[in-house]
Amino acid sequence: MIKNKLIQRISPYLKEWGDTGEDISLMNLTGGSINKSYRVKTKQNTYFMKVQEQTRHHFFTSETKGLKALRETEAIKVPDVYFCHDTEKEGTPSILITEWIKEVKGKDSERRLGENLAKLHSCSLQESYGLDYDNYIGTLNQENGWHNSWSDYYINKRIKPQLQLGVKLKTIHGRRHENLLKLMDDMKQWIPSQPEVSLLHGDLWGGNWMSDSKGEPVLIDPAILFGHSEMDLAFTELFGGYSPSFYKAYTYYRPLGQDYEDRKELYQLFYLLVHLNIFGEGYGSSVDRILLRFQS
Repeated sequence: MIKNKLIQRISPYLKEWGDTGEDISLMNLTGGSINKSYRVKTKQNTYFMKVQEQTRHHFFTSETKGLKALRETEAIKVPDVYFCHDTEKEGTPSILITEWIKEVKGKDSERRLGENLAKLHSCSLQESYGLDYDNYIGTLNQENGWHNSWSDYYINKRIKPQLQLGVKLKTIHGRRHENLLKLMDDMKQWIPSQPEVSLLHGDLWGGNWMSDSKGEPVLIDPAILFGHSEMDLAFTELFGGYSPSFYKAYTYYRPLGQDYEDRKELYQLFYLLVHLNIFGEGYGSSVDRILLRFQS
């Protein structure tokens, strides 16, 4: 029944972009915890579709804007978006339909990913830090806006909202709360105020890239912002999944700053706080370890 309703809903839009919309079939895909995912197959083509059943303001719209911004740099491939519709009506899911990427991991894909990510980070597109619209990291809303100082933006628009949410969810309390407040006061010792402004993917764990049938790396599920390129790199190191060839290629084209090793855990802290607030205490010890390391 659910699949039939989805087919009826997307059929007119398939026809709008030149697909006859005949013989539509949906196949459930695994791997995502936030959305339901489907392979949409018609007589003419194959597409990827995500369905969000919770009412989240502009959820797929912000993702579509992020993909568009990445695509316009011409530095790295992202899927084409065919249809995006967010709804705030209860019982009516939001839908995003994109190009189907037939994934084939080529032996050279990670090297090319490192090279292309370095090119992305080297695109000079903005003088300010942040973004002109709000977006999401996982299921969590992120407020943005433009800032003249990267450290101010990072502390007030990334770390502070996670602290406030953690207090509300009771994932941050007691000594953890005290240590995080103190670190926020001291953080400008390590986080630069005026690094080069780069367009960041914003959520670059190992599951948010793939390679197409030609081995070309493709970025998916962005949470973009304009900021310090080291933030993307730090997240790639947090949970693993990237080979030495990726880092070798990236640093060949874009060497890391001398202080990167000293501050990368402060960028990883944000992602650990996000995971703590979404998934719970399993990430608490990693948060606490970083907080203790930076206590002066």
